[in-house]
Amino acid sequence: MKKFTLLATTAVVAFGMILTGCGSTETKNEASTTTPAATTTPAATTTPAASGDEQVIHVSAKNYAWELDKTEVKVGKPVKLIITATEGMHGLTIDGTDVKGVHAMSGKEETATFTPTKAGDLNLVCSIMCGTGHGTMKTTLKVTE
Repeated sequence: MKKFTLLATTAVVAFGMILTGCGSTETKNEASTTTPAATTTPAATTTPAASGDEQVIHVSAKNYAWELDKTEVKVGKPVKLIITATEGMHGLTIDGTDVKGVHAMSGKEETATFTPTKAGDLNLVCSIMCGTGHGTMKTTLKVTE
């Protein structure tokens, strides 16, 4: 009987710990945002900014979607991204560029700059697991001649 009681108690405690670890609250997100903040500054500007002729795009992250105020840029002309978040914590990565994992957090603005080298589509994805819709958090930026 003692073995059964010990086993049942252990199972209940383990199950409680699993549920606590899987839960998502605002407090948990706020606490986790302080750790990566130190790494966002070096990654924020990935290419030296151009003087005056850069293409500026405002990027807003919310749960499972990127919103861009422009979706088309020109080849060879620097692009400056001004990145914010309205919900959650996200990481912006643009495939085929050196923009990798720039953190987007509520109340904080980050920037990243890159210069497209060829025409085509660039995929913007979230590089931080942000929840069940994480895999759908992507959009496209069109690069034209």
